[in-house]
Amino acid sequence: MAARALGWIATALAVSWLAPQPQPTKPQLPSFRSGVDVVRLDVSVLDKDRRPVRGLTAADFAVTVDGTSQPIVAFDAVVMPPREAPTAAWMRDVAPDVKTNALGEPRLFVIIMDDAQTPFDAYMANNARSIARTIIDNLAPSDLAAIVFTKDNRGAQDFTSDRARLLAAVDAFHPGWAPEMGLLMRGYAQDTVRQTVSFLRNRPHGRNAIMLIGVGGGIVEEENVTARSGGAGIVGGSGENPDPLAREKREDAVVASTGLTTLAQDAALARIPIYGFSIAGLMADGEAPVNRDIPAELRMPRFTERSARAGNEAFRILAAASGGRAIVDDNEPARLVPAVFEENSAYYVIGYRATYGLADGRQHRLKITVNRPDAILFPSNRVLVSKRPSAGKATREPPPPLVRAMAEMVPKSDVRLGVTVAAIAFPRGFDLKAPASGVLATLRISRPAPAERETEQIQLLAKVFTPEGKEVGAVRQNAAVTLRPVGRDAEFDVLTALRLRPGRYNVRFSAHSLGLDKTGSVYTDVTVPDFERDKLSLSGVVISSEPAPVAAPKDAFAAIAPVVPTSKREFERSDRATAFVRIYTGGKTPAGGVAVVASVTDAHGAEVAARTDEVSARAFGGGRAADYTYELPLATLRPGSFLLTIEAKLGALATTRHVRFSVN
Repeated sequence: MAARALGWIATALAVSWLAPQPQPTKPQLPSFRSGVDVVRLDVSVLDKDRRPVRGLTAADFAVTVDGTSQPIVAFDAVVMPPREAPTAAWMRDVAPDVKTNALGEPRLFVIIMDDAQTPFDAYMANNARSIARTIIDNLAPSDLAAIVFTKDNRGAQDFTSDRARLLAAVDAFHPGWAPEMGLLMRGYAQDTVRQTVSFLRNRPHGRNAIMLIGVGGGIVEEENVTARSGGAGIVGGSGENPDPLAREKREDAVVASTGLTTLAQDAALARIPIYGFSIAGLMADGEAPVNRDIPAELRMPRFTERSARAGNEAFRILAAASGGRAIVDDNEPARLVPAVFEENSAYYVIGYRATYGLADGRQHRLKITVNRPDAILFPSNRVLVSKRPSAGKATREPPPPLVRAMAEMVPKSDVRLGVTVAAIAFPRGFDLKAPASGVLATLRISRPAPAERETEQIQLLAKVFTPEGKEVGAVRQNAAVTLRPVGRDAEFDVLTALRLRPGRYNVRFSAHSLGLDKTGSVYTDVTVPDFERDKLSLSGVVISSEPAPVAAPKDAFAAIAPVVPTSKREFERSDRATAFVRIYTGGKTPAGGVAVVASVTDAHGAEVAARTDEVSARAFGGGRAADYTYELPLATLRPGSFLLTIEAKLGALATTRHVRFSVN
């Protein structure tokens, strides 16, 4: 419902991370430092075919505010590197299980799939999914994307570069148009876009874009219609039987038009391009191709050529206001997705020194020009609002550092963090109401090594959210480790257990180093299986290694798992590393033995090691769980990237876990 959609935008969109690929090529990022009177602008320059104009210099631009020239004191050209084809499918499809906050300044794409206004039509639904999948396929390794629905956000996905999770969210898309809710459905879509624009505009720097997939303006009823008795739908009427709802519909149209205008103004002010993809296709006048696969009595109101025109106009208005693009009247809109990414592949960062008061409380008119004929420049004009400092008013106390770091749109990286989480069943203990499952979280902290031996104090905060953005748990923890002078950065793990019921979650961590007086944050996703009910399930993979890394507290998971985990995924051939999983056979029906296959695949897709084991029914005992370990064959592997796969089979049932690692 709308509340869920708005809650997701306001809360769940405030998470992101980048699942790093092995040494990806990163875009060249701006290097200048802004002073207190320097204003930064991200500027796109496109030719008449909407391709980036490259090779410009600061001398090609002019910036004025209220007609007064502003000196350009900093300038950078940012070019995204071309996407490299992976040498093996798993390198594209399987994300690293360790998420980090070493993100730089990633491009953010919010994919809004308008389920609220999509009719129950197979063509449109498949078109929407095809567009979203193509967008995912065109993401660069350094990009982050989120998927949001306008009505039902139980399957939504926050910012990630994990292709599998994004594709799973796309598969959760289903048409949700309800004829009896009419204008309210349009409100869902407009509110979702408005909240997304409002959220993204709070990002101080970096490129953002909204990919809006749907029908645009919603279903438009024919002019002379009447309500069927019993409320079964809306059908066409004759001139002799005027529609008793006609006046209400005209008023609805005015409200919808006003909402669209306001939304366009918000998009223009925020400078966030909106790319609208119509899923209706090219329609002939009077054609009503929708609702072909449901009973006739449920097919009203029809989606007609008039509906498509209204929706396309909405897409065009938003695109023109925001600097984006409307892809309409096309039976294969997904084929234009690469062109959208091409026009976002290069831009310029301009820093100008303001000659006016940045806190004078006035509005100022910004204008940017470029000395290239026929160039499309965005933004070219903008209203700047200078906020005057409040005087004599009580100011709200800022949130503490741990909470503030967790609220960042892109994780805060003042302290370098990485995290891996493994779902597992927990012992019941004395509190029978507590969830009997959860995750083991291993938070890696990297910092400069001290000049002499010292004790590092870490304050940790972890919060857990559902896909709709509802907070369902929080843990605070203090940890202390002894650091010694070494010839490299010091690294150590902080271990945290979180009890969670079965389901999908986003977990956000923030850590404050008392020694450095700095704070960092990192975000990750986890799915907790229903270990008690599922006939076959696996815990997450926990990796332990020798020599063992510094971890605190070392016995944090002693009552749950017989290993001390590590976030380390880069090994020497002389190291020893072991993968641990727990196999569960839930339900009430007695289960037989489980076959387990562990294999290692190299970066070219070749299997370089494998082992097959049979875990007997006796091994599961009364707890219906059995442990399995596999030692990584590091000594026999050549340097490179690898994928560990552990697959368990019970009759026709199968479940799999993956872990990426590398060998030096």
